[in-house]
Amino acid sequence: MGTLAELKDNSVYLGYNFISIVNFYTGYDSNAYVIANDGSDISNSYKFILSTPNQISSQSLSDFSDKGGSVTFACSDCNQFYITQLIFEDSSSGFVTFQGKSPSQTYLSKILNYNASTFTQNQLPQLIPTNKFTLYIYKCNLTLTINNGDDKWTTPYIGRTGLITSATVWDNLLENGSFEYIFRDSSQFFSFFIDMTNMVFGGEPTDDVTIMIGISSDSSKDYCPGGWNVMRKADQTPQTCDAMGGVKCQKPYSCVHSRCGMDFCCAYSYKIEQWKRQQEIEADIKEAEMEDDEL
Repeated sequence: MGTLAELKDNSVYLGYNFISIVNFYTGYDSNAYVIANDGSDISNSYKFILSTPNQISSQSLSDFSDKGGSVTFACSDCNQFYITQLIFEDSSSGFVTFQGKSPSQTYLSKILNYNASTFTQNQLPQLIPTNKFTLYIYKCNLTLTINNGDDKWTTPYIGRTGLITSATVWDNLLENGSFEYIFRDSSQFFSFFIDMTNMVFGGEPTDDVTIMIGISSDSSKDYCPGGWNVMRKADQTPQTCDAMGGVKCQKPYSCVHSRCGMDFCCAYSYKIEQWKRQQEIEADIKEAEMEDDEL
């Protein structure tokens, strides 16, 4: 096959089912990486780009062949990548797709799909929660900027769209696909729209998903006016309501519009105490009536 220096910038195609890579210099560590793919799954324009943590990489990529081109990005000491910029040149008429791992993992789905004619920068930045992924290029000439450090992905802005995924859809060998993201900018209010397109829990009874839109705080003042208390569910999350839609609150709570733009069930503290005392009195009366009936 050759030395590492000879293989650095070249792809080698071998007609064998098994390949052994031998290091004759025992005891000498190396930062060299070798990636192998099934030859039938890659094109002649296949590339492999290795990055390091907190590195920003900008690549000019192009492929107009019938089979398309592919590029695998990897960072052994990273947990994620961020797509921060994607610019299609005017000559582009196709699209790009993103998949986990390398081209040989054809069983993995194409997670991200960007068409040259419809893509907008409002779709960025986009998180890829894995340390290795492959970009497929079809009839496109583009510039791609990748960052594997912190790129403020959780900072919202008006008009932004994007995709939230578990790491397990990018790497099926991962045992834990748990994640938690909080998108927040306290300087202004936003309207959030969530489209749940696919959800597979894998049969684990403890798996769940929680989506909260609004101010994530335990304080009633974030949901209700001053001096009011918010009604809470069994899991301690605030109870929402919709007076126009017929979703009413239980007494003594009223449906109140909060400063975060949502409606919650709220009540004055003294009204809650009055209601509790009234319920206790009514319960005592019923109990007394039942005792009288028994006599």
